[in-house]
Amino acid sequence: MTQSSRLGLSFDSLILAPRRAILPILLAACAAVSPMSSSAQTKGILQQGDAVVTAFSGVTQWRHPDGADPVDYQIINQQGVTLQVFALSQMFGVDDARQIPVERGFAASAAQIGQVFGVTLDDGLDAAGKPGAPNLYATATSAFGLQLLLETDTEVTRTKTGGVGVRFMQGQFGAEDGAGPGTIWKVDGATGVISMFANVTLNGVENSGPALGNITFDPISRRLFVSDLQTGMIHGFGLDGREVDQFDHGVLARTATRLVPVAHDPARRIALTDPGFLANEPATWGFALPERQVWGLAVRDRRLFYSVSAGPEIWSVGLALDGTIQKDARVEIRVVAPVADPVTDITFDADGSMFLAQRGAEAAAYDYTSLATPERASVLVYTGKKRPDGTYEWAADAGEYPVGFQGENRNTNGGVALGYGYYPDGFIKYDSCEAMVWSTGEMLRESAEHAARLGDPGVVHGLQGTDKTLIKPANVPPFKSYHIDYDELYTDDMFHGHMGDVAIWAKCGNAIGATSTGGSSETPIDVAGKPIKPTVPVGWTPRVPGQPDIKISKTCSPAAFGGALQCTVTLINVGDVEPAARVGFTDLATPDFGVAGGGFPLVLLDAGLSDPNWVCSPLPATSLTCSIAGAALTPGKAQSVNVVVDISAIASQPGWQLTNSATLSTNGTKATATVGDTLVLSKTAPATCRADEVCTFTISMTNFGLSTFSGTLAFSDDLNIDGQLASGVVVDGVFPSQGCSIPSGGNLPLEWECPITIPSFGIKTFEVDMFIPKLSGPAAGSVPARNCVVATSPFLAPASNIGSGQGTSPVLSNMLTAPNPAAAPGMVCVDFQIEAANPVLAPPPLVGLPKSPFPMPPGLGCKGRPEIVISSVNPGTFSSAGVPIDFEYTVTNKTSCDIFMFRVFESLPMTGPILCDSSVSPQPSPFVGTWLGMLPVNRSVVCRNTHVTVSGTGSISNQVRLDSRW
Repeated sequence: MTQSSRLGLSFDSLILAPRRAILPILLAACAAVSPMSSSAQTKGILQQGDAVVTAFSGVTQWRHPDGADPVDYQIINQQGVTLQVFALSQMFGVDDARQIPVERGFAASAAQIGQVFGVTLDDGLDAAGKPGAPNLYATATSAFGLQLLLETDTEVTRTKTGGVGVRFMQGQFGAEDGAGPGTIWKVDGATGVISMFANVTLNGVENSGPALGNITFDPISRRLFVSDLQTGMIHGFGLDGREVDQFDHGVLARTATRLVPVAHDPARRIALTDPGFLANEPATWGFALPERQVWGLAVRDRRLFYSVSAGPEIWSVGLALDGTIQKDARVEIRVVAPVADPVTDITFDADGSMFLAQRGAEAAAYDYTSLATPERASVLVYTGKKRPDGTYEWAADAGEYPVGFQGENRNTNGGVALGYGYYPDGFIKYDSCEAMVWSTGEMLRESAEHAARLGDPGVVHGLQGTDKTLIKPANVPPFKSYHIDYDELYTDDMFHGHMGDVAIWAKCGNAIGATSTGGSSETPIDVAGKPIKPTVPVGWTPRVPGQPDIKISKTCSPAAFGGALQCTVTLINVGDVEPAARVGFTDLATPDFGVAGGGFPLVLLDAGLSDPNWVCSPLPATSLTCSIAGAALTPGKAQSVNVVVDISAIASQPGWQLTNSATLSTNGTKATATVGDTLVLSKTAPATCRADEVCTFTISMTNFGLSTFSGTLAFSDDLNIDGQLASGVVVDGVFPSQGCSIPSGGNLPLEWECPITIPSFGIKTFEVDMFIPKLSGPAAGSVPARNCVVATSPFLAPASNIGSGQGTSPVLSNMLTAPNPAAAPGMVCVDFQIEAANPVLAPPPLVGLPKSPFPMPPGLGCKGRPEIVISSVNPGTFSSAGVPIDFEYTVTNKTSCDIFMFRVFESLPMTGPILCDSSVSPQPSPFVGTWLGMLPVNRSVVCRNTHVTVSGTGSISNQVRLDSRW
């Protein structure tokens, strides 16, 4: 995959299922050129202990006709994150079922790699054998459903059924040419560049839709092994992407163990044109029969272990030193679990124990809520002992880990990995390898019985970490655990099966990746191969029994454009008792440049308190002092203050950076966080807009930071035409408007607020439709225009203007006429031309707009802005008053983009129905049109409208203009 192939994508960011909203994510080209690149080149996108997690990317909502079912217009959110890196180095205290706000790193979106489930890591060695950060590999999946679109001559809609014109939805399998259900994706561990590693085929025949299972890496032969859910085959690949081996469990393994062979049936495959293929019926998806269907994979002691869905069972087969699969397959374990769901992930610890994760059976709900059957999949562990003959003696019964608080604590989504242990204050303990079991799961903190103790947030879909020793009946319910939400939105309590797999980079002796094969008793090594000495984290001291022990931490989110940013100070009691007196801190923010001595203090604007027991000094001020009653810091309790910092004094300096520090009152311990200008604002417009028409402008925000930006932004928008502030410009709409305080039909200047969440390397986009009135002066020609927008923190915006539609921003007014419109922070401008309206009133032919620009529809692979061409056939003159006149015109989509919906506006009153290849309700008012549905590329629709004249004979003109929605 080339970098250029990932540029210029247009995403829609109207999120229906907000858990995956964070995905306008990481154009991989940005990973190579963004501010992250400098660190990525030296440190890579992974650090030891980091987790790589896969999940469903979520959906967006197409606008739809009145009365239509909105679910029929829900499509995959291409901006949604389907693979994400989490830093597990700090848990902020003891494992008491707390929700952990971990740092997020590299992310890949559905637009880049589609939906993926399986994930593994290689050893990170380069061609010369020099160690570095491992590369990531992920497998295309149907675990989150198979989503379909039906394209006809007039529209594109979602469908449940195969048939002529049916295709997979964009975001299902990635946008790269050649990507599909058999694709293995590679992410370069040093740069974050994404590429297609391989396409899995059998005898040259591609996977038709069931896609792949899981993937694992053998550090001895340096081969990757992947399971194919359609054929039941296991495929071996070299790190150059070439297939080097295949293994047929259904024939070879079953024959070797005197079972009836179950051969691959080439007819078991999806035909998108087949009406018998049903998107909500997984039984029609062409999966291999359960007796030959292979899912989870792991390597241990020169054997490839794999799960078979029938049973389920765990089998193994020998590996030669070069990775060649042998012919000595055998059954290892007949899994005993409450429900016989497939085992989708396998890993081992150094002692030889086998850890298994099940995934609930495919649910494939059409409304995307339940993608796997909930509350029945288990995380299991089988202890094993190797016999002298090389076989294993496995425990008769499996141990089980409680996952989540709902039901019988069986809320895993099919991924399991082992990670490092932690000190009592939550810092990672690198000399305690394979101490924690991490599982993907859903509804991890949902519990009516324990809601008061768990507190908020109650809805968490993501990761649960549990001490490896806490096997049922211990830790039921799992109060001894850590929880991490995948997107930090804590919503969607009706969703099931949206999480996928997990892999953790843990070096334990020679153990690499998520399937440890070495001994945890050995000293861990760093990326350069040097031993890591077991040392306590900075600021950590041994806890004194019977005493309070207060720790302080500090985090900062990316900054709002030119305005304010939020930092969070957290106090955690990791001791045994609550403090006898109040505990507090002093907070100060300074730029990392400026006057000698570390810079000048910045103004702190506001403080958000987690508990009413906090008492803080007045704001705004250049410092903040807060304290809280000791009784509010019971053992294990965390209390926080959100501090808003005014950065307007430094935001205009490119590359600005500040350090926010908080000093603990009890012992002077200082916690700091550094943040810089990681948000980038941009605006685009058509080269030419036309007066008396709607013109669409695009506002985009990109987060180049390593953590998610989440907050409210204030926007101020205005237009300058030929050197003068425009008047009479009406904003038809801002899309998406979800959660935004946008006035309806407001005139410029327009100001509004929107809650914004932008993940690391994510993009958030708004499209603003403005109706530009007729220009005074000449009826022909064009004039220069400039559209500008300011985005800033609402703390710095004129509060009286927000939502009024009539507000005037002094900053915005100044920049419209400034010689350098990019001088102010948090502001961008775009220059374009406005063509004067020049209607033709005679002779009588129907007047149409030759070319009308339209917004780019989401999720349909558009390149460039679409254009519509109108041609007409009309009766010319008429001879009798009151005689109906029929006008006919053809609308053609001459572009590379499908237009989801368009609308025709006409100047003559209509008394008869509009006929555009189908009957539509009559529209009696001038210039009031009707939505006409989908207009695919290079397709036309013919409209015939019946009008009536007023009086007399002669000529008459019917003017037409177009608008679109998507």
